[in-house]
Amino acid sequence: MSRHRIPTAPARASAWATVAMRRSAALHRDRDFECIAAVTGQALQWYGPDAGK
Repeated sequence: MSRHRIPTAPARASAWATVAMRRSAALHRDRDFECIAAVTGQALQWYGPDAGK
């Protein structure tokens, strides 16, 4: 059986800080990143299936 690990809030914050420092777009499949980007102005790029599918 495969088990998926869900990133914790500190892990997400660390990933976000790394992307921001490099002034890169964050690749994501999580609506939480969109909420953060709405406040910070960070560039995002959705990857994988269309959102909501």
